[in-house]
Amino acid sequence: MEGYGGLVVERVADVSVLVSIAALAVLWNLDRLLDVSPGVWFVAVLGVVAAFFLLVAAGKRFGVVAELVRSASGVARQPGILAGVVGLTFVAWSIVAVGWLLCFRSVGVVVSIGEALGLVAAVTLVNVASLVPGAVGISEVGISACLVRLGHAPALAQTGAMVIRAYALEVLVLAALHALAWRVLDGRSGSKDAAT
Repeated sequence: MEGYGGLVVERVADVSVLVSIAALAVLWNLDRLLDVSPGVWFVAVLGVVAAFFLLVAAGKRFGVVAELVRSASGVARQPGILAGVVGLTFVAWSIVAVGWLLCFRSVGVVVSIGEALGLVAAVTLVNVASLVPGAVGISEVGISACLVRLGHAPALAQTGAMVIRAYALEVLVLAALHALAWRVLDGRSGSKDAAT
């Protein structure tokens, strides 16, 4: 997947997987987690489909959007690659859910893997919809509210939300250190190549 079309496909896969996980959470009788009716999920799925068709229609009218749609549709025409993208996206969000599960357990908040998956999906969708950079405050309130709905005491739910924020910051720091190490090591190999 090259260019911005690949990015579009990845973002669509993210939203699709998150909406699917959240819908499955409702089917697994975790609707208390999200506190919305099944009709809302139906409207959400219709909204995603409508947004896709609007993007395609706009692509015919505007050049940049047309290029994105052309590039993304090239990927969409390759079922093997598309299935791989969706599968890896699900695995990636599952790994995030396992991380949340372990963080929650570290402070005494006991949730199942299904609840952790539902929490990750619901909170991530709320964070994105809020349009607040970093979802600062939004994420914590969402996590706390969901944990309270799952039967945890408010103080424990807030502790769980804070540990998830700390976990997110830890991931960012580790990613930055990894990027720095990559540049340093890549620079060393480049200088060795130039010397030989």
